[in-house]
Amino acid sequence: EKTNEQGPETPLKDDDGAASVTAEAVATAIATAPPSDDGDTPKRQVHFGQLEIYEHALALGGAVPSCGPPLTMEWDAQAYFSVPIEDYEECRPGKPRKGTQLLRSKKQRTELLLSSGYTMREINEWNRECEEIRKQRSKSSRQFSAWRFLGLHKSFQTIRKQKSL
Repeated sequence: EKTNEQGPETPLKDDDGAASVTAEAVATAIATAPPSDDGDTPKRQVHFGQLEIYEHALALGGAVPSCGPPLTMEWDAQAYFSVPIEDYEECRPGKPRKGTQLLRSKKQRTELLLSSGYTMREINEWNRECEEIRKQRSKSSRQFSAWRFLGLHKSFQTIRKQKSL
């Protein structure tokens, strides 16, 4: 159940205390139906109010990347901002990034972790663990490919036997 005891600007809280959506954001994302130009059918519009931004600290861990240390974010937010969506769109630098533009290189991830207070020793330890996981995945993939090939090979042998009968 969601609670909001401090007013509409306060983020709603789950039973476990985790922040979710503000009551104002819910109230301002309202669909309205003013009359259309011809007066007969209502014209539907959607209005969006606030953009909520939660900032989280970086952490070492998470999904294993193809190389280098994995990056994730801390569970608890360090900062919260609420900005009118029009203001955000006007001030946003450039277009939104897509796909590979969002990826960070091994060097960038290492530098981010070092600037967040991790030591090179901690990062190298994670790198070793990730390398072991990558080796295990590669071995599993090769085994699966071999099993799949053997399965196809057996299927072809069965077809040949049936054709010769």
